[in-house]
Amino acid sequence: MKLKLRLIPVIVTFAASCIILFGGWFVYNSMAMENPLTQLLANEAGVQSVKADLSAGQVAFDLKVNKEASLIDLMHKATTEGNKQIGKREVKLNVQSDSSDKLDKWWSEALFGVAQAMETKQYAHIPKLLNDRAADQGIAVDAQIDDKYVYIRLTEGDHSKFEILPRDPGKMGVWPNE
Repeated sequence: MKLKLRLIPVIVTFAASCIILFGGWFVYNSMAMENPLTQLLANEAGVQSVKADLSAGQVAFDLKVNKEASLIDLMHKATTEGNKQIGKREVKLNVQSDSSDKLDKWWSEALFGVAQAMETKQYAHIPKLLNDRAADQGIAVDAQIDDKYVYIRLTEGDHSKFEILPRDPGKMGVWPNE
């Protein structure tokens, strides 16, 4: 007895299986993984918008923040309360803020001293270095540190600039040719 498969039912069954499989994965990824992570940070002070992007080895949060945001608090909340969804993935915050030309220029001038302090692992010098430079320019500086990053917030009036510097100097990426 020879089994003869009809082409149309096989193709329809294959297409339906693919739609169910990939559609289910997409719904799971969106509803059970990305949405809870997005909601976790969306209600934090200073966060205007947030989007979570999960990949195999990393969770990237695209954040739009204002001057009240505390990046160290956002990172801590993401890694502790979002641990169920994040697992062993690396967490990365991509921060967009309302910077100004003055803040950008000021940061580029201060960067050499910060890079030197980072390279020599003299992290305690960073707040003093930045506060000394900002003293007479109307710029407020907030620098915080945890076990992986140094978080810097520069504020001038309604404008703010945020920087997250990895404590591993090889990953800092300060120079354009890296």
